[in-house]
Amino acid sequence: MSLPDCEGLERPQTLLPHYGQAARGDNRWPRRDLECPIARLLLSGNSVSLFGLRRIGKSSLLVGIENLIREAGAVPVTLELQGANRIETLVGKLIQACEQQGERTLADGIRSLYASAGLRLPAAVRAVYRLVTGGAGETAESQAGPGDVLDYLEVALGPLAERLQQSERKVILILDELPFFCQDLHAQGGAEQRHVAAFLSELRRWRRDGLTMLVGGSIGVHRLERDLGIDPNLFGDLNHEQLPPLGAADALALVAALARGCAFAPWTDEHARGVLDAVPAAYPAFFHSIFLELQRAARARNLTPEQTGNIAAEATEKLLQSNFFPQFDHRLAYYEPAEAEVAMRLFRTLGPVTTAVSATDLGREFPEDWPLVRKTSLLTALKQDDFLQKLPGNRFAFATPLVAAWWSERDALRG
Repeated sequence: MSLPDCEGLERPQTLLPHYGQAARGDNRWPRRDLECPIARLLLSGNSVSLFGLRRIGKSSLLVGIENLIREAGAVPVTLELQGANRIETLVGKLIQACEQQGERTLADGIRSLYASAGLRLPAAVRAVYRLVTGGAGETAESQAGPGDVLDYLEVALGPLAERLQQSERKVILILDELPFFCQDLHAQGGAEQRHVAAFLSELRRWRRDGLTMLVGGSIGVHRLERDLGIDPNLFGDLNHEQLPPLGAADALALVAALARGCAFAPWTDEHARGVLDAVPAAYPAFFHSIFLELQRAARARNLTPEQTGNIAAEATEKLLQSNFFPQFDHRLAYYEPAEAEVAMRLFRTLGPVTTAVSATDLGREFPEDWPLVRKTSLLTALKQDDFLQKLPGNRFAFATPLVAAWWSERDALRG
């Protein structure tokens, strides 16, 4: 197995606009500056976390990471966990993902692991056995209920890591939307807080025993700490990675590739500038949405730079209002009223400035009677919820220009 060599790789010259699920093939703009370092970490045995807003390109980034892992001779096993709320479902997804990667022997090995023990071990194994065998061999009296698996997590999941590591090729487990799964496991799957903690502890044991993971999601782990009392140290072994907007050169190249993919003519630097100036942060989703709108408009007429800029601005505003701004609204509404009020004070302190604010200046916005642990907890939550970022020199700023755009509008409405 070799580490990927990403030096000198060229950007795609043409790109087709796409919006929705993870972009692949001619729709995907590679983020080699992020994909390669993360793939190298994983292939070297270091586990990673990747959390961030929806629609910023996490799923498409995972596609690129999976491709690099596969090219290096390892096996990426990806589980999309949003909407799942049972341990048995997770095991079923694991078997399915192994089969999709062509690892039929590994999938059959996991099946046999439970089938051979199905009638002799506790209810947890019988529950998983019923899932992977269709219930063959069990009577109504012996079938486990939905919650029975929870008290036997170590029995049900313990052998899985060992079986995955017995694969001829290195297996890298990618758990997308793990925090949502944990929340739903508790809210809908009958798990108590101790069960969720035991599940996450088991995953950490897997990592400690050598099974490399990438853990991702659109909400941070602080939600699990606050809602379920989960110890954040259960994620302390992960290398925390972020997904920033594209740099200026990459954004310009992406726009040019989309223009070629759509066969726009004429297409000038002024057209490109109209697109680039319309977006508050250079995430690919904005450019794909803009070019889908430009395609519709261009069927009727050749677009001038001014018309291009106007369409780009309208498409951007639509995406902000339908997707990005509601995410910040929902995240702020999650906080307790006293915390939300302090958060808004912090945002107002950051709002008028274009540079970072010192921790001392920001600290003046906290109530004097708040203990340090409460202040730290709120700042940690605001960073994980993609409101704030901490910069060198103990300074703070909005996490991205998206937050600044959202707060500018929302604060104006309040005022």
